[in-house]
Amino acid sequence: MPATSSGEEIGARGSLGTTLSYDLALFHIDTKNDFGRYRIPTRPLETFYGNIGSTRKYGLETSLAWYPSETFSLHLAYTYYHFKYKTVDTLSGETLHNTWVPNIPQHQLYTEVEYQVNPNFRVGAALEHVSSWYIDSTNRILENGYGKTDPYTLVLVRAAYKFEFHGTPLEIRLSGRNIFNVLYYGFTEPDPDGNSYQPAPPAEWSLGIRLGF
Repeated sequence: MPATSSGEEIGARGSLGTTLSYDLALFHIDTKNDFGRYRIPTRPLETFYGNIGSTRKYGLETSLAWYPSETFSLHLAYTYYHFKYKTVDTLSGETLHNTWVPNIPQHQLYTEVEYQVNPNFRVGAALEHVSSWYIDSTNRILENGYGKTDPYTLVLVRAAYKFEFHGTPLEIRLSGRNIFNVLYYGFTEPDPDGNSYQPAPPAEWSLGIRLGF
């Protein structure tokens, strides 16, 4: 059965002077016969999808950029998701009300700064925060803790240096993600045997060279 949605979105975008810009969006979506992901004990390695209930979703997406000087910048982005089932049918035959849609964090925050040390060298750092989310539509947490993830915060860094080699312009870029080896889950799914948490990578480093500026 197809899912049907109706909703509204309103937003604003602009700048305050020459150093500050902003972007704001509010949205609301109601969906009938919304799809959900589930697994069954007799076929635990397969994922199934079906119409499991009606949802009401609304949220806020914002971003802010500040350029106080030619060498420094600050960016901030925040997203709020309030995604809930109005009614949801579970595999056990229950009909639940007002539970959170699984696998959707309620809060996401990202902020970064960049500083240009000189015309050829710039550095940056960022923080990424994601709140917890439920594994399935029942929102039940078992005694062993299965049912909900933990929130996490990652630190990212980067640096870039421009130079010329025999008249050829080059740029070397170094970037690191999750540099403090935070353990967190990148993906979750309902699973009868409880093995539904997929770990995300630890610290990731990359080095690249770009030809031309």
